[in-house]
Amino acid sequence: MIAKGFVAFLIVIILVVSAAACGGGEAKEPAEEIADAAVAAYAGLDTYQFDMDMTMEIDITTAEGVVEGRVTVKVNGASDKANQKKYLNMQMSADYPEAVEEEVEQYTIDDYMYLKMDVPGEPPKWVKWKLCRPCGGGEEDIVSQQLDLLKNATDVKHIDTETLDGTECYVLEVRPGLEKLWQWIQEQQMIGERLPNLGSDPEQVINDFSINQWIAKDTYFTLKSTLDMTLSFSLRASSLLASACPSCGPIPPFPADFVRTCDITVTVVVYDINEPVTIELPPEAEGAGEVPIPVPFLGS
Repeated sequence: MIAKGFVAFLIVIILVVSAAACGGGEAKEPAEEIADAAVAAYAGLDTYQFDMDMTMEIDITTAEGVVEGRVTVKVNGASDKANQKKYLNMQMSADYPEAVEEEVEQYTIDDYMYLKMDVPGEPPKWVKWKLCRPCGGGEEDIVSQQLDLLKNATDVKHIDTETLDGTECYVLEVRPGLEKLWQWIQEQQMIGERLPNLGSDPEQVINDFSINQWIAKDTYFTLKSTLDMTLSFSLRASSLLASACPSCGPIPPFPADFVRTCDITVTVVVYDINEPVTIELPPEAEGAGEVPIPVPFLGS
């Protein structure tokens, strides 16, 4: 309760100072004040649950025709920051480069992350790896990822007010810098593993994007985020570096020049904030074999 009271006090100070600023600098726009308060409010977010839906539509145009693909990801999970526990369940289906369905269960308990991979045709397997707490391992979660985009925004606009499950919210339009957005894209495994491994210039790749966030008026907690984005790659097949998907294997090369377009939509909804949550490791995961640190999954 003391921590929550301090966060509420901090939010009030941010808003009062911003509104009263004069002489020493320009007063912030209301949208910037809301954004600052939302970032500060994260310190008082102890527990929460979330749902995430992601779709990725892929079109590859070559001289021989058009190849279409689709990836869908559904994730639900929970976080208990005070006790250093997190849980997520991810269900993924893809028809590119071949049909794949996969379910992943993931836990963070104290200093270890546990992962269960359930691939059709293979027995379920639990693995674990030790988190590097001093360098921030395991600290990032799905809400902090959204707030990172808000914190690094070059432009924020208050575009609407909307009620979500009885809570009145500010709706912000968020425009992070392209470099920051490109970094976020490359860090998301379920997106990055199906893109060319190019280290491309974001100005040439990101054709269009839109990010909106719903911030509760009473607590300034982030309750919903949406991202719509179009990426486009134009290159010769010979310049495509080999990339491998852990589930699908190597992505086959194309015989000629091609254009790959990816339309990505992500929606995250956060609920049951600061409500009791139980996150316990399943008994069958106790004997998980330890492995080197893998690439994090989206939302982990």
